[in-house]
Amino acid sequence: MIKEIFIAGYAASADLLGLPDRGILDYGQILDQVCRIAHAVDVPVFADADTGYGTTANVQRMVRDFEQAGVAGLFIEDRV
Repeated sequence: MIKEIFIAGYAASADLLGLPDRGILDYGQILDQVCRIAHAVDVPVFADADTGYGTTANVQRMVRDFEQAGVAGLFIEDRV
C-alpha cells in the first residue's frame, strides 16, 4: 500500500513536456501539476520546490501556494 508520494521536478517535466528537468517548466506549470496530483490521491504528497522560484518573497508565496494545493511537505534546494 502506498503511504505517500513525491512529485519530482524531473517527473513533472517528463510528464508535461517529454523532456528532462532543465528549468524549462515555469512556476505556474509546476504548481498546476502539484495541484492536480495532490487532489487525485488520498495520501500525503511531498513536492520538489526547486530553489523556491526566486527571492525570499517568492519562496513565501510558493510555500503558501503549495500548501493550498494540498501538499504535506516540500523540498527546497539551496544552490548558492
